[in-house]
Amino acid sequence: MTNHEGFLYIIIFINFFMFLVGCTTLALAYVILPQVKNKLRSAAIILAGILLNFALFMDGEISWLIAGAICFAVPMTVLIPLVLVPEHLKKIPDFPQVFICYLFIFILYMILPFILIETEISMIPFLYWATPLSNGLVYICLVIGCFGLAVAVYRLIKE
Repeated sequence: MTNHEGFLYIIIFINFFMFLVGCTTLALAYVILPQVKNKLRSAAIILAGILLNFALFMDGEISWLIAGAICFAVPMTVLIPLVLVPEHLKKIPDFPQVFICYLFIFILYMILPFILIETEISMIPFLYWATPLSNGLVYICLVIGCFGLAVAVYRLIKE
């Protein structure tokens, strides 16, 4: 095995582990949220999960922030349209549809670090220094992008 093959296996294993953690988070949140009858409390639970994820990863590098977002924030953000805008979705999707939405966004976010490295966006000093402010702005963009993608995927799945 060459160094390149070993590195590729490590990346694949880490991504698989992140996928399993994200699926577990998604399943737990999908089971717990319908038991909360108040929409505002459901949104507060999701927001608390997203903010806790940022608090854990805000001092790290952008790659760790994206990895943490894939594990915890993306599953929570995928559930936001189910809580906040269910009337636009016509009906609440079943878990397989929610899982497909998470899988689509996971694949996009799995590729994102490579895009940042290839385009050299990750070398912009604002992102490279990895301060809590720069990480916060990147994290907000990740969550907003994930929310938009989730709404779009749910609308595509619905049709």
